[in-house]
Amino acid sequence: METITRIFQSLGFLIEVFSVLIAISGLLIAVRGYRLAGMLIAVGSGLHALGYFLITHGGHGPDLTPLRSLLISAMYPGLLLLTLGFCCLALSLRTRRRGV
Repeated sequence: METITRIFQSLGFLIEVFSVLIAISGLLIAVRGYRLAGMLIAVGSGLHALGYFLITHGGHGPDLTPLRSLLISAMYPGLLLLTLGFCCLALSLRTRRRGV
């Protein structure tokens, strides 16, 4: 059980990688014509990636500046923007007709 726990904990760095990939995907979605949804996804995921990066690489402690604290806390509104972007994308996609 401890081995499985260590394996899953070692995958934590992938959160940053996935956030950056989602931000790039959001830009591609914006270029493909879903501008609002794509920009919400890109900005939200970018803010989340920045905040997560700062918090995992020494973002807490007595030397935390107000700017760094603000950038770390930006990951939460970033997650909200990311979610709104996915909702906007889901609502703006055209429905497909079967048999066409």
